[in-house]
Amino acid sequence: MDARLKAICGLLTNPDPLRRTAAAIVLAELAPPDAAVARALGEALPDANQTLTTAILDAFDAIGSRTALPYLLPLLDVDDVAVKMRAIGVITKAGGAALPLIQPLLADASQSKTLMFVDMLARIPTGDAMRALLQLLPDADADLTAEIAEAVHRHARPMPPAARGAFHKRVAQFMTTSAVKNSERLQGACLRLLGALARPEARPILVRWACSATAPRLRIQALRGLQDAEWTPVTARPVFAKVRTMLSDPDADVAEHASRVLAAMPAATLTTAQWRAMLDSANASARSMALTRLAEDASSTGKRALLALLQHTDTHVQESAAGALARQPGAATALLDALLGETDPERAWRLAKILKPHAPTLKARDRQRLKTNTASAMNRAQATGDALLYLLRHADGPAADALHRDAAQAAMREKRWADAVVGFRRLMHSPGFDDDSRYALSICNLKLSLKELTPALRANDFALRGFHALLRNAGYKLPAKLLKDKALDAEDFYYVGFHFSEMTGSEREFGDQLLRHVLTRWPRTPAGKTARTKLGVTSKAPAPKAERAKPSRKS
Repeated sequence: MDARLKAICGLLTNPDPLRRTAAAIVLAELAPPDAAVARALGEALPDANQTLTTAILDAFDAIGSRTALPYLLPLLDVDDVAVKMRAIGVITKAGGAALPLIQPLLADASQSKTLMFVDMLARIPTGDAMRALLQLLPDADADLTAEIAEAVHRHARPMPPAARGAFHKRVAQFMTTSAVKNSERLQGACLRLLGALARPEARPILVRWACSATAPRLRIQALRGLQDAEWTPVTARPVFAKVRTMLSDPDADVAEHASRVLAAMPAATLTTAQWRAMLDSANASARSMALTRLAEDASSTGKRALLALLQHTDTHVQESAAGALARQPGAATALLDALLGETDPERAWRLAKILKPHAPTLKARDRQRLKTNTASAMNRAQATGDALLYLLRHADGPAADALHRDAAQAAMREKRWADAVVGFRRLMHSPGFDDDSRYALSICNLKLSLKELTPALRANDFALRGFHALLRNAGYKLPAKLLKDKALDAEDFYYVGFHFSEMTGSEREFGDQLLRHVLTRWPRTPAGKTARTKLGVTSKAPAPKAERAKPSRKS
């Protein structure tokens, strides 16, 4: 040890806790590979506080000296969990060098300490560590057996392939011993360990045990091991064929674990047609797995398979296929092709709703196709028109508004007032609903109105409400537009005029103007005569010359 390191190590015995901690931190940064430094750190541990203990453990971790191991073992008995876990990490980092110190402690260890040592041994990537674990199995109870398997499962997967290979070799050798051959419990534990190690050479062993006529418990352990295997389509295909036969096994647990093995395999293990055929399996887990695999298939074949499943007899299959198509970004064109070729309104609505999430991202060509087909369906009054219009509204709002307006205006020209009202009302909550649309809707509502003069009924008349809104817009020139409208007759003008003449201000002037129009245009009709009476009561304006009474000779 040079003078500088000796001076720093001397500070570890300084009465000042801060100086001691600082010295440990400096040694952790320098990380000198010197056994004397490790001894100095270890000798400082017994009277160290928590902060200093943590700093010393950091220094041991950085140095990695095996000389530190005897000083670290007492820390396994401390109450501070953080310090204990840190010490375990430093000890196991020493690898095989820690085994001679851990194994003697296992003989008289309590249950909790045994579990701790099991976890430590599973972290050490050597075959000797696995042999130490296997030596515990013959006398272990069910809980300890399970804990050994779980510890290996936790820590073996991140190990290098060579270390896992050494573990696998020890387990395979252990399985050939008479103790294992005569114990179903040990056989099951070894199968679980082989699965946890996930070595390629373990697959044939696990498949053989899973397919054998042994106890269901051992078959399940083998199947659990296969669930942890690392699969590729090439390695999975021959195993898939064998495990698939277990889906109909009389033992429900065996069948369930078999389905989990198949679910762990890549989707490319089977073709789309083969996954589709699995939907007819009697095993619910297998059907669910097949649905999952089909949903993951983004190819054109997969999309066609999902479209076909929309007609499946099983409602769950239908809903799963619909959800998968709604989530797949590339499914929009295939769905639109199916929708445009559909003649059944119920199926068309379903396709339109599945397509709704894709509507904002439809390509320009697809939007144009949708618009053209929607216009054609509406003109021909096809049953699928509403579904197409629903989708167009989400894909291209202005285009849908234009179709609504064109259809409503065509209905107005043909005097199909109810159809026109439906068309204009669909525009009410869109940017395309302007004053002209409101005027047209009010005219259609007026033609459908019962024209009851009772105030309560007039208050709920949609036509009058629309005219009220337009009249408040001075720039719209509602009176002039109404007087030129050839669709209105005497009863229409009289009804609107009567209603507004009951108001005050500009609204009353508007009403009187309409009543005078009725009186001038249709003077001899019942509406004209009633307008004359109404004007005589509510207005002082002179009657039109055509109807003015002649003075008598006496006057």
